Amino acid sequence: LGGGFEDEQGLLDAVPVEVFFVEDFGARYFLALRLALQERVTVASAVNPSTLLLFARTLAERGPEIAAALEQGSLGVEVADLALRARLLSRAHKDERAAVRVRDSIAAHGQARMRDAFPDLVGLVCWKGGSSPWYLAQLPHSYGELPTLDYGYCASEGCFGAPLSVEGAASVLVPHAHVIELAPEEELDDVRAGRRPTVLLDEAEPGRRYGVIVTTGAGLYRYDMNDIVEVTGLIGKAPLVVFRHKAGAMASLTGEMVGEAH
Repeated sequence: LGGGFEDEQGLLDAVPVEVFFVEDFGARYFLALRLALQERVTVASAVNPSTLLLFARTLAERGPEIAAALEQGSLGVEVADLALRARLLSRAHKDERAAVRVRDSIAAHGQARMRDAFPDLVGLVCWKGGSSPWYLAQLPHSYGELPTLDYGYCASEGCFGAPLSVEGAASVLVPHAHVIELAPEEELDDVRAGRRPTVLLDEAEPGRRYGVIVTTGAGLYRYDMNDIVEVTGLIGKAPLVVFRHKAGAMASLTGEMVGEAH
């Protein structure tokens, strides 16, 4: 949850990093919302859209508690680590207007909604490919009809694609930082075995699906991402791709990467 906030310490995030050291999962989400509500938040981003839904669910289920914490200037939840609690309390302020927004939303809808609690929200950022549409369809109930930008085709191995529009989930594969090779999905086993060559970016064909192999500046050499992407168009000679699924027997509803062994 980010916005135009900058305090005397030069901090730019509405949610201080200390929140992520709170061990209790529910308390962590509660505190993230409680502290963000006292700031002017304009964009909410999460890699997985299910995370945005968890924020909405936390606000819906614990709206009265969050409103009370804002009104009192308290944290609203217990934090066992006293040093961590002190740091979090230093960032917690009274905000009666935010408390009113939450309570007015409860009065209007029966449960508080993110769109009412964060009236300055102009957009969301999250993954939109793969199984994400199932989650995306649920976001408007709490967030309203906000434009949603895909994160782009990226992973812990590197960022390989950049989103160009809020329409759809396509990213343009960029050749500036990494070497990206593509293996036609139906030839993937042969490519892995060295029996067929890969395809370079300017050789990718719209409408076809490919496995992705990367060589990165961080030291990965011809690393198989085990991803299947579909080329949906071209920007010049660079392909626009959408992530479809992991290759092989893998399931990934929200980033959990569950395979047969699991």
